[in-house]
Amino acid sequence: MPKSINSQIVTKSLQNPNSFYFKKHVYVFGYQQKVNHLYFKCFRFSNSLQLKDSTSADLGNYKTDQFLEITTDTLHNVINFYFQLANQKNLATLLRLNDTLETICFIKNFDANHINSFIAFDEDKIVYNQDLYLNNVVTDTLGKQFYITKYKVKSILEPFEYEQNWQFAIDRKFIKSASVIFANSNFVLIHTNVYDGTKKGEWILKLNAQSGKLIRGTKLNKNNDGQLYLMSNFFYDSKQKTIDVIGSIYQNKLLDVKNRVNNEQLFLIKIDSLGNIISRTEKTLSMPLQSNKLNIGLTYHLKIREFTKTIDNNYNVWADIYESNTPLIFSYVSSWQINLTATDIDYDVSTSKFMNGAIAIPNLVSSEIGNTYGKFYIKTPDDYDTFKYKKLKNTVIIKTGLDENNNSFFIYKKMDIKNSTVNFYHVFTGKKGVENKIILKTNKSQQAAIYCIETKKYLSFNSNVDNTIFEIKTNIL
Repeated sequence: MPKSINSQIVTKSLQNPNSFYFKKHVYVFGYQQKVNHLYFKCFRFSNSLQLKDSTSADLGNYKTDQFLEITTDTLHNVINFYFQLANQKNLATLLRLNDTLETICFIKNFDANHINSFIAFDEDKIVYNQDLYLNNVVTDTLGKQFYITKYKVKSILEPFEYEQNWQFAIDRKFIKSASVIFANSNFVLIHTNVYDGTKKGEWILKLNAQSGKLIRGTKLNKNNDGQLYLMSNFFYDSKQKTIDVIGSIYQNKLLDVKNRVNNEQLFLIKIDSLGNIISRTEKTLSMPLQSNKLNIGLTYHLKIREFTKTIDNNYNVWADIYESNTPLIFSYVSSWQINLTATDIDYDVSTSKFMNGAIAIPNLVSSEIGNTYGKFYIKTPDDYDTFKYKKLKNTVIIKTGLDENNNSFFIYKKMDIKNSTVNFYHVFTGKKGVENKIILKTNKSQQAAIYCIETKKYLSFNSNVDNTIFEIKTNIL
């Protein structure tokens, strides 16, 4: 059972409070009304809920209800707050702060289109310091052309505008997909899938970050191997300068989401700084769930969400299992921990005892059509690789971990549209088997969040029903 502790609690008055977690601190922001002036207020709290910094900004002679909801992001490693009047949606005010809440710029009445630009909200992007890498796709009668483009921020003191540094055009022929997966000051990694021709297979391309020139392309598939290698995650080791790629292997005839597949064949490939493959491991993993014989359309699929290397060069993996009862729609079932331990030959695979997290909470993932929470949609079976490496937008998973008995535990967020509630659950192994406990309960009008700071320690944030008071609290599962 979860243990209780004497919690630390911070409660303050603030209108329309909200929060986010950035650089190991919780930032809480909202409005304060003083006579006829409306002020923006932001607090920075440590993980122990010590108040580290605060700041305020005078927004003028307004009331709270005259503004739309405050939007914020941490693009380019700074904190950006955007304010828009409900009757002036074409204009916005920008307050940009550093992580200690010192003002970088405070600009009123700039073009609001900057907030909603493709650069700010494009999914397929990587940001490194002041650099921005985008994957631009152009479709014409000849097919798709993928362009990897590097932009640089013109000035940190202004609303973000960019100048193009370089553009890398990926060979048009037989390219099914391309995605930027990593960038630093030296190089950029591109994941691409070639579906036919002499270069057929899955590749990791390494570009020079300064010039955009191709350094090396590394093919994950073995030569003359007819199987499909689909990357699911990777780890860049900055000390050893190696890239470790993990994913699944499929025979062409088996890559059909309508077929029942109960085993997963994993690959682990290590690439050195020159782009050479220095080791390759392939392991068959027995899936803990088997398809229902009475429902031949039900399949299970593995997605690797966390992939980390330990100090002794072993690997810790958290995989999520999805079921597909409807073609091309994958619904979250549970998470599963996998260890890869180095041996003299390759790696031993050991897994945690499987616990079906979704079964502990009825309707954790809704079966309603159009409700995307906890689901992944693909357009065609040919786009299955996007399920493997793309991050899920509306995930139910807040935290996965192992308890002192090496049993899995989960923190889930469940949104119930019908009842207008947002609840956070702790799912764990108890005396009665798989159990759950609500650790934070709110309705949709309130703001609520869980921030996990240690294995079993977390911070809970929530506002009252009127959104005039917020509370932050330390908790132990």
